[in-house]
Amino acid sequence: MSTAINYEGGVEAPIVEAVETLANIVEWEREVGAQEQEYDLVVDGTKIGQRSIAWFPNSDVPQTISRVKDIFRVVLHYFRDLYKREYSYVENEQTIEGIKAIMVLVGEAAKKLDKYNNLVQGNKVVSIVELEEYKKLQEFYRKKIDQKIDQTVLSRWILGLSQENMPMDSMLARIDYTAPEMQSKHVFVDFESVKQDSEYELFFLRKEDGSRFFNPRLIRNIKLVCDFGGAPFLKENRVESLHAQNLKDVRIWRECVMQQQAKNILDGSRLQINIFLKKALRFKDRELVTELNKAIMALILCCNVSPYSEDVLKKHCSEYFKDFQTFLRSALSCREFHKLVAYPPGRDKEVSHCLLNLCHSLCEMLFLNLTGHKEFSATFAGLVEEAVSAPPENDQAVALRSPLLSTESLGRHFEKLTQLLKHYPNGPLVKVLDLLEEEGTHSFDSLVQNNLPGHWYSILWSGYKSILIKMPSPTHQEQIDKAVINDEFKCFLRSYAKGLIPKRHLVFNLQDRTSWREHARSSVLEELQKHEDFKKQLVVVTLDIDTDFYYQEASYAHVNQTETFVHQFEELLQDQNAGFLFPPELSNALFASFCSDLMQAVHKVFFGSKNVLSQLQRIDFIELFYVFLQLKVLEGVRPHSFSFTCKDAVDIGSTFSAKMFVILKLFNQEELSLHDLAYLDMIVFSSALLQRERVVQRERFQRMLAALKVVEHLRLEKGYGDFRKAIEDNFSPLYSTSLLDMKVWYP
Repeated sequence: MSTAINYEGGVEAPIVEAVETLANIVEWEREVGAQEQEYDLVVDGTKIGQRSIAWFPNSDVPQTISRVKDIFRVVLHYFRDLYKREYSYVENEQTIEGIKAIMVLVGEAAKKLDKYNNLVQGNKVVSIVELEEYKKLQEFYRKKIDQKIDQTVLSRWILGLSQENMPMDSMLARIDYTAPEMQSKHVFVDFESVKQDSEYELFFLRKEDGSRFFNPRLIRNIKLVCDFGGAPFLKENRVESLHAQNLKDVRIWRECVMQQQAKNILDGSRLQINIFLKKALRFKDRELVTELNKAIMALILCCNVSPYSEDVLKKHCSEYFKDFQTFLRSALSCREFHKLVAYPPGRDKEVSHCLLNLCHSLCEMLFLNLTGHKEFSATFAGLVEEAVSAPPENDQAVALRSPLLSTESLGRHFEKLTQLLKHYPNGPLVKVLDLLEEEGTHSFDSLVQNNLPGHWYSILWSGYKSILIKMPSPTHQEQIDKAVINDEFKCFLRSYAKGLIPKRHLVFNLQDRTSWREHARSSVLEELQKHEDFKKQLVVVTLDIDTDFYYQEASYAHVNQTETFVHQFEELLQDQNAGFLFPPELSNALFASFCSDLMQAVHKVFFGSKNVLSQLQRIDFIELFYVFLQLKVLEGVRPHSFSFTCKDAVDIGSTFSAKMFVILKLFNQEELSLHDLAYLDMIVFSSALLQRERVVQRERFQRMLAALKVVEHLRLEKGYGDFRKAIEDNFSPLYSTSLLDMKVWYP
């Protein structure tokens, strides 16, 4: 077949030239993976290389648009011709890979043209992806070609990546395949985990030998899925809903949140900023002054940019906030700041004190005082309401239960949001690509990847208040076996040392210290509390949240006898190799008799002192025990703030935060208000939606929900008064403060 295609209008253009032009457009500014990715394709036996083709004039917008349409027509007619003649029975993987690569070039070139060329025709901005020719090409590929591709081809090909240029002796055990020659170690090849967004951090990390966990061709396939794998506007049976159609606006919502965070930091640090501007700004020859000044200016700009702007040529709120973080990190890493920390200035050094105070204030506000999620609360409440009121996808009626039962409300909202987000299925993949392109795949650092801390709620008891912070792991990681603590978190802890009464932060570390994926981050966080500069401000307690015992699998699956289960639990709690770690001062208090007594109380109150517990009951037992253990640790440490910290505070951190919120509410309120339930939705669902553009992971959600059902059903069975009495009689003797006196307050 000739590589020249006759398309509508009688103009002749070769497919080879069209593909080469697409490749050159993409190469205008190299995208992620491009440095390793070859665009040499085989089309009808003809190898396509890359050469400069000047199809696009510099300023003639109509002619540029016309050329783009020509390219899309050429590709579309080539696909149509190929489909009619041979594609229904083609089995050549080289041909399939060539088609995929062409479509990736189409998608990348369209986005590049939209990003770097302000195409304005008349008074209207022209978007390439809105052109009729682009939509026809996309629809033809999705309906005629993509559905014909054997889905196992991609899976087999991805698994084959494990054999490409990867040293076997330098990697830890990762995946066990049946055939010995297929056994691979420490390789990121599971496409299901890519879609489920469970191990996305591996895209940003290197192995011990410096190689990647992915092959650049995997990025190409993800791009193909994102651009042409069933985009929302191509859904034939899409939900006709304002929120369903505008789920893509999650990025605008995130811009609003980032702007509010910037306002929080400026407001909270206003006094220190004013002093800085009056006393220190004139010393611009000092590096620390320069960096702090740029950080403040970035915050101000962030507050004064419209979060709703769609102009790709202008900086958005998130970009200005990223600038603030970059300048702040530069300030905290400069030699002058380290000198001021190592050798505190005397009382007469006003400027030096001013600079230190501003650094401490900015970092304290960054971790402690951010309530930007409130900016998102109304929009999110509307999204949930729309999801719940939407008709079910099948004809069966959905039974509406009491809205005042937190578990029924959460469960219904989870399922409805899951249905709604099916119309935006590639959000996590798009997010991965965005971060890869922005960060250059250099590191995993949630704090500077738009995942900011936030103030969820506070716990009040006996005159004390502890603030719960939504906080991802405060670490920077470039290699899987190495991690370092962020300078911002260290400065935040140093700010706690100021004042007449030093403060403490308690981290419930929910990263798996027994896993090769999370050991480095977990270990460096645990070690920080031993450092001389931070041991009075930081306490870290690590809990097992991912081992066989936690899931009651493998050798623990059939241990149904309660006595044996409890004995195993007590032993593992004191075993660091089992995923637990408690500071010595806490261990003495917890393991003298408390943990044993607490297990007996949980067993009696929530499980009726049964001699035999099923696997699901044992899982619920572990979850409930953790809540009461965490409350005991809070009582012992009396921290000013605390956090449920996992790698990103999206799934594990949010469900643990919600679980404590609901249980304390059930202890102290006769019923949860509609406002409580709306805020609970925020805690559970908003982080996953804003940070990863998906719903919270089902496994983590269902585990939390099952434990809450045990508590809520017991309360319904006993009645509110008898339930409180059971809690008071069996648990309060184990604490210095009655659990019924612990209140939850949220902004």
